[in-house]
Amino acid sequence: MKKATYIVAGVFFALATLAGCAEAEDPSPLLESGNLKAAVQGKWAIKKIDNQLCREYSCNTNYYVGTAQDYFEFRADSAFLVYKENSVQQKICFKADYSRKGVIKLNTASWVGDFVVEDKGPSNMVLKNEFKGRDPAAVFTDTYYLAK
Repeated sequence: MKKATYIVAGVFFALATLAGCAEAEDPSPLLESGNLKAAVQGKWAIKKIDNQLCREYSCNTNYYVGTAQDYFEFRADSAFLVYKENSVQQKICFKADYSRKGVIKLNTASWVGDFVVEDKGPSNMVLKNEFKGRDPAAVFTDTYYLAK
């Protein structure tokens, strides 16, 4: 009986050890630069946007909850952000570049931002953009929570 117990314990130990050695699969191969464009194209509803400002280890975050009319739309070489600000519909048009792995580069005539795809599922996506303003100690981080 003791021998059987040791064998069962040994098998469980071996399985646990082998499971720990298994290589983790890339959770989102669609985010490779060649597939990123296809993976994100279409209209994504804005669930919420977190706007964070950090200065000298002190951060303030504002939250925007999306409405039914708010969306981020990605096309082959452009993108559109539509949302309400102070009861006024805003539409920002971007030129889009999908050539870097996991990053969507959006730019307008006066601004360029790298939106890192933090998470991507079949019906949800999280984009994060970090940038500095005129004050070099200030770091702005915008996080977009999107749904199809």
